[in-house]
Amino acid sequence: MTSKSGYSPVVTADDGSAIGMPKAYGAGILSSLGELDVFQNASIRPLDFQELGSEEYDITRYQPVLYSLGSMDELHDRLLELP
Repeated sequence: MTSKSGYSPVVTADDGSAIGMPKAYGAGILSSLGELDVFQNASIRPLDFQELGSEEYDITRYQPVLYSLGSMDELHDRLLELP
């Protein structure tokens, strides 16, 4: 079973509290303890809204691709730039 994304979690860079460890944000990833255990093995790509909205994935498996950005402020700024 596959689905169009639009739901893919966002992973942000570290804020200094655990150097080198990304942090997960988003209801989908945070509600899955198993996915939280393995998300660092996913392909983590820079946030690209077009790609994020069209990426297909198997909803019965952990997501192989996650999207990252440097901070929640960056997410806010990037959302404001959308047409």
